[in-house]
Amino acid sequence: MEKPRKIEFRFKGYKVIATEYSYTIEVVIQVIYNSVILRKTSLKGKTFEDVTLAEVSSIMDDLIS
Repeated sequence: MEKPRKIEFRFKGYKVIATEYSYTIEVVIQVIYNSVILRKTSLKGKTFEDVTLAEVSSIMDDLIS
């Protein structure tokens, strides 16, 4: 079994952790200073190779608004 791939980045003052499992990307948004999880969602049927920046930006905006 493959080890999940993980990407961490900051978006509008939040820490975003995206983890790729087999054809699912789990996205977690945390408050940077105290690591409280604000929102969590999954993109079914997606991998890091086939998700676009526009999709990610749209999802991030929806999750933090």
